[in-house]
Formats: sequence, C-alpha cells, structure tokens
Amino acid sequence: MTAEEAIAAVPTPDRASQRPAQGRHGRTSMKQPLLDPLSQRELEVLQLLAGGASNQEIATALVVTPGTVKLHVSHILSKLGVNSRTRAILRARDLGLLTGEHTLSK
Repeated sequence: MTAEEAIAAVPTPDRASQRPAQGRHGRTSMKQPLLDPLSQRELEVLQLLAGGASNQEIATALVVTPGTVKLHVSHILSKLGVNSRTRAILRARDLGLLTGEHTLSK
C-alpha cells in the first residue's frame, strides 16, 4: 500500500464546522488549532506534500532550493508534533488544514 492509499483509507471527520475564515485582501485563511500555526509557505509545502510531491518537485513548484523545502518540512513536522511526512498529512487532514488548492500538475 502506498502512502497515498494509506492516507486515502483513513476516514476524515466532518469539517462542516471548520470553515475557512476571511483573511486580508479577500483571501481565505484557515484558523489553525495549533499553538504555533503553520506559515502560509508551510501550508503551501504541506499541500504539495499531500499531493505526493518530492522535495525536488516542491522546490521547483515554489521556486526555492531543496534545502529550503527540507527546512519547511522539518518545521511542519515539529509544529504538527509528528515524525513523518505521512503522519503530517494525516494530522493536517484531522485539523482541516488541507484544502486541495495546491497540487502539482503533471
């Protein structure tokens, strides 16, 4: 079973009550139930991670170096209190942080 299949198999809670809040300039932003919320860039990296992108693919999509992506991933894992990319995706889904907006077009 691939990581994507494992993640897809996990039931997600009903998030009807966790609607995005309206942010600056009409953008929607998710109110995060974390003590140290993810930055906008970390959320972008997380979305791409959830889509199965490698560090190199994320770096290319966001026009940063792979080292910068590794740093973002490290911060994401720490803030979500997990120790793997797969667990980060599962935790983010549980918290309603994944929106499906940022995916790589292959």
